[in-house]
Amino acid sequence: MTVARSPRAVALPPPEEAPDSRSIMPLTLIGIVMALVGVIAVGYAAFQLYGTNILTARTQDDLASEFAARLAAGVGEYTPEATPAGTIADPSAFDDPDDVPVIIGPVGPARPFPLEEAALYSWLYEGPPEVGVPLARIVIPAVGVDRIVVEGVGVPELRQGPGHMSDTAIPGQLGNAVISGHRTTWGAPFNRIDELEPGDQIMVETMIGTHTYEVVSSEVVWPSESWVTHQWEGAWLTLTTCTPEGSSRHRLIVFAKLVDGPNAASVESYYDPEYLPPKYPG
Repeated sequence: MTVARSPRAVALPPPEEAPDSRSIMPLTLIGIVMALVGVIAVGYAAFQLYGTNILTARTQDDLASEFAARLAAGVGEYTPEATPAGTIADPSAFDDPDDVPVIIGPVGPARPFPLEEAALYSWLYEGPPEVGVPLARIVIPAVGVDRIVVEGVGVPELRQGPGHMSDTAIPGQLGNAVISGHRTTWGAPFNRIDELEPGDQIMVETMIGTHTYEVVSSEVVWPSESWVTHQWEGAWLTLTTCTPEGSSRHRLIVFAKLVDGPNAASVESYYDPEYLPPKYPG
């Protein structure tokens, strides 16, 4: 006769304790916050690199139409006055969309063109428009630049394209016309001006015609070196942007001299063609 054995009792492991929800919540929130920060950072970088360029391209289309309308209407201010003395804006941190240029020093007025000789030299004067209004079209074939230049170098103006520093000469006029622009973001109009070489041409069209400048040299300077935007004898064009690319540590400056245009012959006849500005690196 077989006797059935009763099964041996098996000891079960103790039940696992449920995780403390109070310790999970902070970790979950931290993870969510970090993920959101990452998404925002990537989105901001993408906007700066691509979105700003799209916005500026659309704005440039509108400015081109407005500039063409001004040319057709013959809108321009002509006044027999020297470039006024005043202050200039430092072209610092143009690649920082939230950094407003800072006033750093005086502008010396260009030597006045004698009014009694204006008729003899057939000089055409042109004054600046209001800030934000399209002033000129700048074309630099060597580096593929073809942009509308607006008056002013504030944050709103430089988001539209290159900006002309108020209180410096108007392109084609006596003195030093200073045009600044972004190296990266917001259309990056001056991204490649480091490639310009002596002899390269820069054409600037204003209300009185097209002015052709010839690159003389370029220079990397500290932001405090405001002499590059001072007013000089003759007719000059200075392009400014930040360098190295993506940084505002230094300024890349390109110097060019007027060689052709409505007032070129007058400048050559009246001013010493060998004149170089003070501290000029050439």
